[in-house]
Amino acid sequence: MSDWMLALSGPVAQRGPLLAALDRAGVDVEQEHGPRGLETDPTTGWITCRHPDVDAVATHAGNAGWSLRAHWPTPTCLACNGTTSRELPCLNCAGTGRTEQLPKRG
Repeated sequence: MSDWMLALSGPVAQRGPLLAALDRAGVDVEQEHGPRGLETDPTTGWITCRHPDVDAVATHAGNAGWSLRAHWPTPTCLACNGTTSRELPCLNCAGTGRTEQLPKRG
């Protein structure tokens, strides 16, 4: 199964309803990410999320007046190299084996 990172943008006023729809659909939202270096204005919001079905996320975005701006394969977790233990899931990727998040240095 594929695993994708997706960048969405759209009107800030519709961010809340879109986040609720994505949550109901089981989409993993990475809210801490901004527009990833793309130009923006205060009325445009950005959401970066992770999901195996690009088309499903694009449909949810479109229903809220948002657009899919980019998507790319989610990299293998750098902390566990994509292999996690059932007893102790990786704290970096929450046991999924894939994330853009870099391991925290301690």
